[in-house]
Amino acid sequence: MQHFDKAWTFLSTYHIADAGLLLLITGLFCGTVYAYLRVSGFFQSRRRRGFFSGDGMAFALAGTLFLAFTGSFLEIFALSFRLPFGAYPDLLIGLGAVAAAVVLARLLALKVANQKLQKAASDQQPT
Repeated sequence: MQHFDKAWTFLSTYHIADAGLLLLITGLFCGTVYAYLRVSGFFQSRRRRGFFSGDGMAFALAGTLFLAFTGSFLEIFALSFRLPFGAYPDLLIGLGAVAAAVVLARLLALKVANQKLQKAASDQQPT
């Protein structure tokens, strides 16, 4: 237990733990935005089919994404303000983390959508 205390003291002294948690939460935020972009068509009732075609699943999915999005967004700024800089650099770090996560999620979603379109186009071409 004493080794754990020394390790945690070292990590918290140099703010490595805060920066690591900030990176982890930014990844979670990116994943939440990516998940929303991937399932956004599901929220339109005319596109739902099968067992999950009811509104209950759509509400549960929307609520889960909302909670994950809001919690990770707020936690990004909570962790960025724990870094050893002034208020404005901490704010810029938080805004940069959010912007980078959104851009990365959008690029990933576009890449997956383009791959699906290319696959569908190649499946329709006569051989």
